[in-house]
Amino acid sequence: MPPAFYATYGDRGPTVDLYGLTGAIGWFASGDFEEWEELDPALQPRAIGWRTGLATYLTAQLT
Repeated sequence: MPPAFYATYGDRGPTVDLYGLTGAIGWFASGDFEEWEELDPALQPRAIGWRTGLATYLTAQLT
């Protein structure tokens, strides 16, 4: 979780981080992003940016 989360809610320990990480992995692997290819062309860059950001987050957490 980002520092702002802990500043607001206090320390929740590693369980919160694990929950967020497994949720992100589940979402990334769900196939939802495949449907985004059918979005209006004007919205596709936003969807691709979101997917890329999620992949970057997961890569940083797993290395």
